[in-house]
Amino acid sequence: MPAYLNTQDMNLNARQQQWDALTALFKPSQLYNHTWEWVANELVPIYVFQPVTRITEIWDEYTGGINGFLAVRDLDERWQARWRRNINTLRTENCRRKKVTGLVETLAKKPNWNVALALRFLRDKYETHLDLKKPRTFCEYLQKAGGKGLKEVLVAADSYP
Repeated sequence: MPAYLNTQDMNLNARQQQWDALTALFKPSQLYNHTWEWVANELVPIYVFQPVTRITEIWDEYTGGINGFLAVRDLDERWQARWRRNINTLRTENCRRKKVTGLVETLAKKPNWNVALALRFLRDKYETHLDLKKPRTFCEYLQKAGGKGLKEVLVAADSYP
């Protein structure tokens, strides 16, 4: 069983059943990296967005997880917004990073594009860009002026590779 933040009023049988169901869905090693909270009769993982140094690491964190944690996509699919526990910093960072993951998904849907090409485009054009290579700066760029930055990236993608 994992570590728990809140151990009061826990039904041990229900907790064990949920844990068993989770180990059938996810790698136990990833589950054990999380601390868990018992909220409204449900095990909810505690997760803090991991520090990233490259734009494409946001995609890695979203799809496969980094540093041994569950993927953000898995957290969203299984627990929706509950894993963010209505914490402002997690909500804000989630919105920022969703701009990048949404961009990758949009690019991958373009004719003759896929996820690998979308990530290569971001590495080639933006991870080396003097002003936009930091993930936080790039996320803010995508959000600026009602999505003007996002539109500029999509236009740049039209002439790539």
